[in-house]
Amino acid sequence: MIIKSIDLFAGIGGLRIGLEKALKKLGLKHDCVLYSEINKHCQKTYEKNFSPTKLIEDIKSVKDIKFQIPNHDILLAGFPCQPFSQAGVSLRNSLNRVHGFKDKNQGDLFFNILHILDKKKPETFLLENVQNLVTYNNGRAMNEILRLLRKNYYVPEPQILDARDFSLAQRRRRVYIVGFLNKQTSEFIY
Repeated sequence: MIIKSIDLFAGIGGLRIGLEKALKKLGLKHDCVLYSEINKHCQKTYEKNFSPTKLIEDIKSVKDIKFQIPNHDILLAGFPCQPFSQAGVSLRNSLNRVHGFKDKNQGDLFFNILHILDKKKPETFLLENVQNLVTYNNGRAMNEILRLLRKNYYVPEPQILDARDFSLAQRRRRVYIVGFLNKQTSEFIY
């Protein structure tokens, strides 16, 4: 069985590496059918690390999801964190700029993910962002994200995980949000 994925806001492919390792442990094959990444340096690294994969540089350029986004089983997305991070919010405040969902350059990119989920309906998704997303705007941003995702998906409570607890050499705390299409599972463990 081949599991197809898309990797949005891919960076250099960290989420994809994790997915591929997990699927390999389960004896499943993986095919990433599309990635999106706007940073040229990240694109070069991604393309050196993985077999040729269709690229959509700017996810905002997608006008026809059904045509431009291939069918997939799993959607991965490490959507931009700067509009929600403590440092990003402080910087934007000092520059008298908007942050959170009001940032129409980066902060609203979650809604592009949501549109893809709504149109393509993959079986599973995994989203990653900074831990501050949980408490940003007194938790209202996270509550809105969960409300919208839970319209079509079973979404357990998000969890903050630290990379150093998984044998990485740095403290990197991130919030993870997973969802399962039409399935409620009590077996899921982060």
